[in-house]
Amino acid sequence: MKNFRLLIIALLGVISITSCMKNDTIDDGWDYAKEKARYDSTMNKQKPILAAYAAENYSDNRYFNDSVGMYLDILTPATDESYEYVLQGSSFISPQITVKYKGKLLLTGEVFEDATGTAQQFYLNPNSNINVTQAWIRAFLPRNVTINGTDILYGLVPNGIKKGTKFKFIAPSPIVYDNRERKDGSGKVIVPKDSPVEYEVEVIDIKNI
Repeated sequence: MKNFRLLIIALLGVISITSCMKNDTIDDGWDYAKEKARYDSTMNKQKPILAAYAAENYSDNRYFNDSVGMYLDILTPATDESYEYVLQGSSFISPQITVKYKGKLLLTGEVFEDATGTAQQFYLNPNSNINVTQAWIRAFLPRNVTINGTDILYGLVPNGIKKGTKFKFIAPSPIVYDNRERKDGSGKVIVPKDSPVEYEVEVIDIKNI
């Protein structure tokens, strides 16, 4: 099994670079206060867009994580509830997931990736697949995490996503590709910077290896 050192603490920060902060600056010279202001501004601009989209396109039983502005809707419930997410210290064991999925730009509806035909297998780990952003991780992992006796709001679904589940989620850009463009193999920009996205995912399998 691989421990994906996501570092729950880092993900719970306003931005991933928080854990590298020393005083008010980042190790490489970035200004933390300026970066946090940019993050907050982007989140605040996109918050009403996601809220309106969820109200129109997601069920009344949708899940919401206010700390990161994500919404998730279960389309088909799990067929196997046996998998359990394992927390070791401040990190989860990284499960290997087999999924079919489709990603689209929230503002235009344009599909930027379609893997619904053939199941894809990778670890729920940022180093395993370009899609595994903070949004994907929060979509899968349990809603509440207990660290040192303290309950922390983390994911969206109470016990996390399980095998057989079909679901969709929307996420603001700072926890997806943020202010970076995502390009395809030819160099074409398929996800512009600062783009909120929606994914539809079918979980074929999930397990620890």
